[in-house]
Amino acid sequence: MSDRFASDYAYNFRGGCLNVGGREAAVAAERASGRLFPAMREGEVQEAVRRKLAGEAPLADFVLAAVHDRAVRLAREARLRTDAIPFAWPRATVIAGDR
Repeated sequence: MSDRFASDYAYNFRGGCLNVGGREAAVAAERASGRLFPAMREGEVQEAVRRKLAGEAPLADFVLAAVHDRAVRLAREARLRTDAIPFAWPRATVIAGDR
């Protein structure tokens, strides 16, 4: 059986890809060969975003603030958009958009 997909689906943030040190990051939980980007686990991504947006705040506090406060979530999203890397996969087909 081949490890290649005929098609695949992904969720994509409309603001672009998270900029981690000037590059996108691959999802480490997904097996892949020949990755173009460094792979990160979920906790590593959370830590990178926390460092970017909240310095040395404890990770649990950082996450809970976003869970409990819509204004915090929206402000963080706006800040992440400022240096997001545009998603530009030429073969992508959008099957669902804004609601």
